[in-house]
Amino acid sequence: MMGQLLRNSSLVLPPLVWAVSLQMGEIMPYADCGRGSSLTGWIAFAAATFAALGCCMLWLVRTRSLNTNARFVDHVGLITGPVFTFALLMQGAAALLIDPCAH
Repeated sequence: MMGQLLRNSSLVLPPLVWAVSLQMGEIMPYADCGRGSSLTGWIAFAAATFAALGCCMLWLVRTRSLNTNARFVDHVGLITGPVFTFALLMQGAAALLIDPCAH
């Protein structure tokens, strides 16, 4: 039961934190420009940490059974999780490198 819950949450966690970070990346540059800080980049790096944590949870609970549905879900999560983590890392790097006040 706990393995199934971890498997499902780790399959949903990386895309969810990516979507939240993407929306924050659209809103926060205006606040960053006014404050002179780069909170957007650090939010993206924190989201990348959560996405990587979701990938690690799935790696720990992956199944080696003959149930093809469970194995398919595991493989989809193990493939898409690092993709979302990489996207979040690139979003964080872009937020730190590009001036939020530049239009």
